[in-house]
Amino acid sequence: MQHLKNYSVDVVVFDLGASGISGAQFLNEIGHDYPHIMRIVVSEPSEKENVTKFVTGAHQFVSKPCSAAKLRQDVARALALDKWLGNQQMRQMVAQIRTFPTIPSLYFEVIRELRAPDPSAQRVGEIIAKDMAMCTKMLQNLNSSFYSLPRQISDPTEAVNVLGFEMVKSLVLCIQVFSQFDKVKPYYFSIDKLWRHSTMVAQAARKIARFEKMDDVIGEEAYTAGLLHDIGRLVLVTNFAERYKKVQETARREQLPLWDVEKKEFGASHAEIGAYLLGVWGMPLSLSEAAAFHHFPMRHEGRGPGSLLLVHAADALVNERFDDNDGFVRSFVHDDYLNRLGLVGRTDLWRNVIADHPVPLTGSGKDKSVPSVSAVVAEKQNQQSRWKSWLRIGRN
Repeated sequence: MQHLKNYSVDVVVFDLGASGISGAQFLNEIGHDYPHIMRIVVSEPSEKENVTKFVTGAHQFVSKPCSAAKLRQDVARALALDKWLGNQQMRQMVAQIRTFPTIPSLYFEVIRELRAPDPSAQRVGEIIAKDMAMCTKMLQNLNSSFYSLPRQISDPTEAVNVLGFEMVKSLVLCIQVFSQFDKVKPYYFSIDKLWRHSTMVAQAARKIARFEKMDDVIGEEAYTAGLLHDIGRLVLVTNFAERYKKVQETARREQLPLWDVEKKEFGASHAEIGAYLLGVWGMPLSLSEAAAFHHFPMRHEGRGPGSLLLVHAADALVNERFDDNDGFVRSFVHDDYLNRLGLVGRTDLWRNVIADHPVPLTGSGKDKSVPSVSAVVAEKQNQQSRWKSWLRIGRN
């Protein structure tokens, strides 16, 4: 602590095994006195749940055994997140936040089972069944019109079998995180409506990923990112209820994008706050990127299609289709971003995919088909490669 008084520090790495759970007091002191410092806890996987209970605020976890290279990678990621979100205004706002949602214990139980040598849908179903609210919400989600099942599912084990392990993991996390805000319900803000929007974006992102024949891992990450992309709004409404009410009123009255008014008032938008939260939870960097940039993807330096593309498009097209924006300016699909990825003209295809309408085909005769995103990107890369070859030939 004396060192922190004398030197500027960005990250503290703390080995829980060196001091036991009593080290939580030390970590909490750092969080209280230096809220801008990222705290990385190195611990056994079994200790993660205890740390969540005793350590408040921002922290990431690195599981033992941990190589030096892995630890360097995690520190670099923390610093990259700080580069996005580490401006002075953001730090001052984070210091004012009293309630940051924590990763729920049920999520860790499910993760432990899924990491077992022989994960069992029966055991995952039993874990979920212990929490009646969780079980009910998951079954409601599964029995919604999105899945169009021929009959109602009422057994949590059967739900796990239908949804699959990755979707169950995402839903357990997101349902429990949203439930932490059930007791905080300002009259002007509907958490249920935000949950419906988030699930529709998640489902739409997954549909687009499947249509574009993207890797299953990208599709599952995009589903999770869709569920969590607006979680920053929960943080704002919980911690700054009256100020956030005025922000929403200003955005409606002056027809300004909500995220721009948030930025002016708080120094950060809900997108950036959500990305910060996902970062301190230690979620994959792609989830933080999707949250941070889903309204303004051109600010992201990445060039390949992934979770950000899927969540950006899904969020805009869901808002367009259901027109349920409470009077706010709607987000839209950025053509300049699609152009950078070589994907101009895909928006109409995705509209049909989300609405479960037949996709208009291109070409002629029996070979009519719609090239996938991966094929379009590959062709763009091939074109660039050919240009470079021609330039080399020309110089020679």
